[in-house]
Amino acid sequence: MGSIIYAECECGYKKDRMLIGGGMANFNRRCNFPYYCDTCNAIIVHNAFIEPAYCTCGNLLVRYDNEDLSTKNPETRICFTWGANNQKLILTHNKYLCPECKKYGLEWSASGCWD
Repeated sequence: MGSIIYAECECGYKKDRMLIGGGMANFNRRCNFPYYCDTCNAIIVHNAFIEPAYCTCGNLLVRYDNEDLSTKNPETRICFTWGANNQKLILTHNKYLCPECKKYGLEWSASGCWD
């Protein structure tokens, strides 16, 4: 079962209702996950099983579990975790790089599940 998450930054940026993970019918073929596009200044949801990941603008996307996109606090609680096809994807309650203000003030929150 996947999760419904949203992102919110201290600067006021919001990205609502992202369906991440996978459902019962497709969990081994699809795992939606948030990516960062520094050309479009946006969060893009993409299938993490398809790498490399490209934005519609042609830019290479960076997955938001990349350590360069977040502050590092190993004791931070997990917001989302997914494991399939020999991959483990994790979003924590650390602060992440905001695509709009370019500061580490973006936080993830879970708001439900989907299947």
